[in-house]
Amino acid sequence: MSSLIGRLYLFPSLLILYYLFLTPIPIHTFPSPDAQNLFVFLSFFSFLTFSITFLFTFLSFYLEFFLSFFIFLNYLYNLSIYLSIYLSIYLSIYLTVKKSIYLSIYLSIYLSIYLTTVILFVTTIFTLQSLSLSLSLPLPTISHCRCCLSRDKSFSLCHHKCSSLAAIVLSLSPSNVHSGNFLCSNI
Repeated sequence: MSSLIGRLYLFPSLLILYYLFLTPIPIHTFPSPDAQNLFVFLSFFSFLTFSITFLFTFLSFYLEFFLSFFIFLNYLYNLSIYLSIYLSIYLSIYLTVKKSIYLSIYLSIYLSIYLTTVILFVTTIFTLQSLSLSLSLPLPTISHCRCCLSRDKSFSLCHHKCSSLAAIVLSLSPSNVHSGNFLCSNI
């Protein structure tokens, strides 16, 4: 859900990229050459962060089975989302308020902090809901695990929760598991 919210906030970046590359920008609208150079730099940086975000979005659909690597990609993906939010807000305000760069910077920082707080709040709510849902699911019983281990010694075809529980026992007492004596009391 947080990724969906992040992608929705990327639409301003798309509009800005459309405005930059498909419409002419008159030079006289900028208050100074420094403002023009700053606008070009931020436009390029916004395009770069958007490209990184698109790359991580594409990779996240194909690398979910690499859990540790996917978590690392997810952090980078969220970072690129926040960068895109900041830059898109700044550029949007700068396109609207062209007379004062300091005012646009102030407003962009304020709105960026506000939107980041909202995103983190919504993400925390959905994370807590998913955590409470996972904790409310029933755990496998001792007889279930013993039956699971007797059917498949390699744990590859066992139930997901039972195989996870068996992996814990395997790390605690591997000799008991390999000998066929599954001791659930070790957990």
